[in-house]
Amino acid sequence: MLHATWLLLLWTSVANAAPGSGVINLEVDIAGLDRWSAWRHLPQAADEPGGIAVDGDPKWAKLGLKQGDVIRTENGHPVSDDLSLGEGVVLLEVERAHKPMIVRLMLRGDAKEDVKLTADEFVDLVAHTNRGPMSTAVRANGQPSGVRIVDDLLFIRARLHVGDIVRTIDGTPIVTDSQFTAALQALRIGSTDIAVDRDGRRVTVSMVREANVELAAIRKRSDSAIDVPTSVRDALRSDFLMFTRKVRIVPAVTNGKIHGVKLLEIEPGSLYDALGLRNDDTILDVDGRSIDSIRDAIDTHTALEKADKITVHLVRRGKPFAIVYSVIAN
Repeated sequence: MLHATWLLLLWTSVANAAPGSGVINLEVDIAGLDRWSAWRHLPQAADEPGGIAVDGDPKWAKLGLKQGDVIRTENGHPVSDDLSLGEGVVLLEVERAHKPMIVRLMLRGDAKEDVKLTADEFVDLVAHTNRGPMSTAVRANGQPSGVRIVDDLLFIRARLHVGDIVRTIDGTPIVTDSQFTAALQALRIGSTDIAVDRDGRRVTVSMVREANVELAAIRKRSDSAIDVPTSVRDALRSDFLMFTRKVRIVPAVTNGKIHGVKLLEIEPGSLYDALGLRNDDTILDVDGRSIDSIRDAIDTHTALEKADKITVHLVRRGKPFAIVYSVIAN
């Protein structure tokens, strides 16, 4: 079933035209759409050259398709069993009643996007912007009007797409790449609004830069008893990936089975260092919850994100050991 927040605008007079009528144009609002589950593991056509077989599921009507259609290509590439419904224009080559046709989709997301940047993610963003031009200047009516994003990796941290035209950052016009890069590198703690024109529509990207996590505030009462301030607990709760940084984590294998993880290459001043963990420690469980896989680790993180006391069972230098973490007020 599709997510309840499907909101669609269909504005073409040819959407219900006869088979093989040429081009179908659809504008589709994908804001809030759970497209990753709706458009994965799709049925396959048995006849050459293959493709995605459109069955009787009502979701296909949202894309202007009918039962019996076969999707051959997506943006010129043969389809697998997934459709990539990101923002922007998507062209589907479709066979309907043995006649070729094109479905042109204009996929639109939210008019406002909130992007959170942890301290480490901000450092990554700054490092990336130092590697070369992120954008190119554009003009309108002979006057500087903004910068067009040309770096496809900006989407990872800043949710800016190739082709986006940045107009202003916090109300200040941006008309050169150097201005754009300097503004990203100087993002203040808190929220910064970036006004962007995306596929003919104004979109606001709100970048929220978080303050550094004060790991020095973690207090070690003994090797087995450590106090963690609520501010640090909340930061860890909102940024699961902090547990993957400045350390190398490998599965721990006993008698051919994975049980726990071993910590290697812990960097001084890192999260694991502050939490009293050491190189070659093998963490077996957290409050009795398994961490034998990534899925286990995520589930454990979610289950314990509001806990006031957590016990980590591990093996240190070949002997069982436990560390009790108590969450205390700042």
